[in-house]
Amino acid sequence: MLQQNKKYKDESENEKQYRALISEYNKEIKWHCKEIRMCDNLKERSLKSLERVKQNLQKVKEKI
Repeated sequence: MLQQNKKYKDESENEKQYRALISEYNKEIKWHCKEIRMCDNLKERSLKSLERVKQNLQKVKEKI
């Protein structure tokens, strides 16, 4: 760990900015991946709900 901290202290300002930028991009990518998973889950739940509605409509049609 000390060796890693020393390595970071020896970096130029450009290298520090580059590392900070990469870190920020990684956070953004993780956030977008989380959003995509949430949308996929919502889509799947919506499709299941739609299927239940179709089944209920079919049952009502059969009773009529």
